[in-house]
Amino acid sequence: MKVIEELWYGNLKMCEREVPKDSPLRQSMNHVYRSEEQLAETLNEDQRKLLETLMDNHMTLTADLERDAFTTGLRLGARMMMEILGVDDSQNL
Repeated sequence: MKVIEELWYGNLKMCEREVPKDSPLRQSMNHVYRSEEQLAETLNEDQRKLLETLMDNHMTLTADLERDAFTTGLRLGARMMMEILGVDDSQNL
């Protein structure tokens, strides 16, 4: 199946990709989770709620940044393809 068809059928979900267990990214994620758990154990209930709010807000920010990086990269790739194909994109800057 072609990429456009995969997208149409909902088979491409970049935000739901699996992170391999032995990857550096997974290791970094685990360090953050462990640190969060250790910190939460030292906090009272109000402080824990504040930490949860902070972590939720950070997750939202991270998702927004990932989406922005994805769209920026995709646009750059499309502009590169236009240049390769000889399409003048100078008016769309």
